[in-house]
Amino acid sequence: MDDKLDGTILIVDDMPENVTLLSRILANQGYTVKTAGNGAQAIDYAQTSSPDLILLDINMPEMDGFETCVRLKKDVRTRDIPVIFISALDGVEDKIKAFHAGGVDYISKPFDYEEVRARVETHLAILRLRVQLQSANRELTARLDELTRSQELLREREMKLDAFVKALPNLSFVYDEEGRYLEIMANETSLLRTDADKLKGHLIAEMMPPRAAVLMMDAIQQAIETGKTQVIEYKIPVLAGGERWFEGHIALMEKSADGHSKVVFIATEISKRIHLYQEVQRLANQDPLTACFNRRHFMALAEKELQRAIRYQRPLSLVMLDIDEFKQFNDQYGHQIGDQVLCALVNLCQKNCAVLISLAAMEARNLSS
Repeated sequence: MDDKLDGTILIVDDMPENVTLLSRILANQGYTVKTAGNGAQAIDYAQTSSPDLILLDINMPEMDGFETCVRLKKDVRTRDIPVIFISALDGVEDKIKAFHAGGVDYISKPFDYEEVRARVETHLAILRLRVQLQSANRELTARLDELTRSQELLREREMKLDAFVKALPNLSFVYDEEGRYLEIMANETSLLRTDADKLKGHLIAEMMPPRAAVLMMDAIQQAIETGKTQVIEYKIPVLAGGERWFEGHIALMEKSADGHSKVVFIATEISKRIHLYQEVQRLANQDPLTACFNRRHFMALAEKELQRAIRYQRPLSLVMLDIDEFKQFNDQYGHQIGDQVLCALVNLCQKNCAVLISLAAMEARNLSS
């Protein structure tokens, strides 16, 4: 033959003349040929040597080809080896049984030389493609894992970056050094500021609230200048309604000698985390009975206000209230009634403070006019 082919083929048949003929045909093609006279020998050889393809006769003593194939397919060491049945049984039921047992093809005896050659070549080619695909999948998985661990690999190929970013939650963007939207990849489009097609090509300053835009651009510039990943938190209105908090991770994607750069911006919604933090802060700073700030928070605020008054040389007032003989009241009427009195007193103070603040504001407006 003109083209020699690679591969090891195991021929399983109890008829020596069939083995001899098949061996000659396949050896002339360049294949390495091994033989077994029964199913048990075939299983032993397949488990230890793992041939690329098995040509299996059906009618054999002790263990027929169907049972042999079933056992091969149940064994993790041999289940991926393709099996072609070669048999004088030409009935439809026999062929169906062969495929149910795990065979990939069926050649009827007496077999044709060209048919055997073509079918063997076809299934070995499929096997090679499957092996190549598995290898490619393993390589792709390994590369994607590397992309999550190494910022440097993000610069290698934009195609890899795109696959990586699409696998990330929520929102992913690619910006240039001016903060222009180059790519928008959103699994949750409702979390975008506006429609993706309206963002692309525009600047962050044009599409984002001013405060968030300044924060994002500062982080982009820092990522370009330092090459280090920047992390920011910001709040913006979204298509889903209301405002949402996001955590942005900004990493340098590429930087050319002429000053043109690209960054990848991964945005993850963290509204629940922020609200939980705020609730924890509220519980830590607020009295559970009256809902007023507790002593700990008061001391922190008092320190700030005192420093502010000193810095700007402004007057500072402090009002303290005491409830005389409140212990006797609790002893006489009970703590539950005492708690109600405390809450009522707080409400009264808050209402009067609100009135005083309104009066002060009116007075300030009158003086300014």
